[in-house]
Amino acid sequence: MLENFDFCRHEASFKEDARKSLLATYTVRERLTLSRANKAGIIEHNGHRLVITAYGIVMTCVGCKKRINILEHCKICQECKVNFHQKCYKSSTQQCTGIPVTSPSAQPKPFFGTSIQELVASEGGVTIPRNLVKMMLVLEQNGLYTLGLYRVNANQNQMKSLKNKLLINNADLSIDGIVPATLAAMVKMFFRELPEPILTFGMYHDFMNTSKIEEGSRNRALVELVHKLPRVNFLVFERLIYHLAQVANEEDSNKMNASSLAVIFAPFLLR
Repeated sequence: MLENFDFCRHEASFKEDARKSLLATYTVRERLTLSRANKAGIIEHNGHRLVITAYGIVMTCVGCKKRINILEHCKICQECKVNFHQKCYKSSTQQCTGIPVTSPSAQPKPFFGTSIQELVASEGGVTIPRNLVKMMLVLEQNGLYTLGLYRVNANQNQMKSLKNKLLINNADLSIDGIVPATLAAMVKMFFRELPEPILTFGMYHDFMNTSKIEEGSRNRALVELVHKLPRVNFLVFERLIYHLAQVANEEDSNKMNASSLAVIFAPFLLR
């Protein structure tokens, strides 16, 4: 069933945002843009000390409550760490507290086996778990040409060590030197051990019933269903689909096409 998404490559707006997330570091032009903006000085507003930045994950603007896309230039307060779209800060009346804003439930949670909503809440303001994005970005930068990526066995010593580190979801996790096969195994484990699958128990029959729809209309029906997912589920699924599209795009090297990846991931995503 999942292969019919064609990994959502037809969603042009997400493609453009997500294309940039392949870069684990900024391009020369992006670095120059950020440098020039920062040299212009810190903007002060309602006690906030705002500088321009960009993230490798989706964030939320505290002004309009909407998403800040991957590597979209935004403003962050150096004191309380809240984020704004480039223009939203001007209309915000929120005062800077000088204390980083976190969710009341922002307590460390295990990376594996924690519901996606709890995990995101524990990271205070992110919309996709940081370590999940970190592993995907490293794979997109260094692992796309790995033969049998997501199919071959992981390095068991590395996997055990990394899993132990993730018993507490530490944002400063280092994955230097971890081979692609191990990172891929950890991504699979993350989705496999979620208490509720990303596509949710409640929508299982809705997704399965799309197989009865004529092929010409099936993709549209699937996309409509995906957009009915809870917001966090939608954003995580969207990021995963983009990641798998990058893997499938290099199938000449890694021998992993869309169908192969669907066979591996479908049992984790829909059950």
